[in-house]
Amino acid sequence: MAPKVKAGFFGCCHTRCRQASRAPVVAPPAAYLAVPELRLTRLDQSHRRLDENRYAYAAPAFGYGAIPDVLPAGFVLHYPGR
Repeated sequence: MAPKVKAGFFGCCHTRCRQASRAPVVAPPAAYLAVPELRLTRLDQSHRRLDENRYAYAAPAFGYGAIPDVLPAGFVLHYPGR
């Protein structure tokens, strides 16, 4: 199976959406870039607010869930396990 990469720009956009939202769970889709074929597809994901600055992230299609490190400006610094 070819390695796959989620385009980082979309992750940054979604952290800003999460910060603006007071909903306990948001599910904005992202674009997913498959490598090496360079094919963009939809990635369903969810973000569950844990507290003012932390979110639980899940991408069910890959069986992935984590609490990423997010900078105050909204940029994801690190996705644990990735």
